[in-house]
Amino acid sequence: MRNGRVNRIQISAAAFHLHFGRVRLDCGVEEFVDIQCPYCGQNCEVVIDTSFARQRFSTDCEVCCRPFQVAAECEGGKVTSAEATVD
Repeated sequence: MRNGRVNRIQISAAAFHLHFGRVRLDCGVEEFVDIQCPYCGQNCEVVIDTSFARQRFSTDCEVCCRPFQVAAECEGGKVTSAEATVD
C-alpha cells in the first residue's frame, strides 16, 4: 500500500501457464514406465524412483480407477523390471 492506495499487480493467465500430464523433467532419479492395468488392460504411466534397487507401491489405474500394486527393480539408474499385480 502506498499513499493510502492499494497497488494492484495484474498478471495475465499466460504468465502462469502450467504444464501437467506428459511433460517430463529429466532429473536422473525418476523414470516413467508404462504398465498394463491388471483389471482393464489399459496402459498406465507410473513414475519409478531409480535410486532404490527394489520397490513396491500401490497406485490407481488412470482409466478404471481400481488400485493395483507395482513391483519394480532398478539397476544403474534404470528400471530393469516393472510388474503390476493385484493383492
